Parts: sequence; structure tokens; C-alpha cells
Amino acid sequence: MSRSGSTSANDAAMALSLFLRREQMYPEALALVGGISRQYPRNFLLAVEYAHLLNAAVMARGDCAIPHRAAKRARREVHVLHLETAAWAWA
Repeated sequence: MSRSGSTSANDAAMALSLFLRREQMYPEALALVGGISRQYPRNFLLAVEYAHLLNAAVMARGDCAIPHRAAKRARREVHVLHLETAAWAWA
């Protein structure tokens, strides 16, 4: 569905990620948002949504020691320029 790279495909992928988040299917949602974030590395809202998804995934697992490692992983995988500015989502 979102493989064509068009704006409509990205919109569809973001909508799907919202439904995946609601169903607590975090790895799939992170993959979708991460893919779009790699296309638009300067998009702050995508970085914030990725941070929210990571936070939800961490809280669902009950592991509160992960946010620091999750931020490092997000920097490697998503290549968001200033992911630290999206870290407020973990608060």
C-alpha cells in the first residue's frame, strides 16, 4: 500500500500506523513511520510520532530502562536530525 512513495501512499501509511498503534502492534507501526521518516529526515512531526510510538512500545513492555537505548536506535534507524527535540514525548 505505501510502497509507491507518493504523498497519498505516505498518508495511507500514517493512517495505518495510527490503527496499528491502537491495536498495540508497535513493531509494524514503527516500521511504517520509520520508513517515512527516512524519506523526510527533517520532518519534526514524524520524529515526534516515532518517539510516541517508541514510548508506547516501551510502556507496553513495562521496561522503563529502554528510552535511552530507544533514542540511540531511532537515531541509527530513522536518521532524524534532532531526535532529542522529540524526546519530550517520553516524558
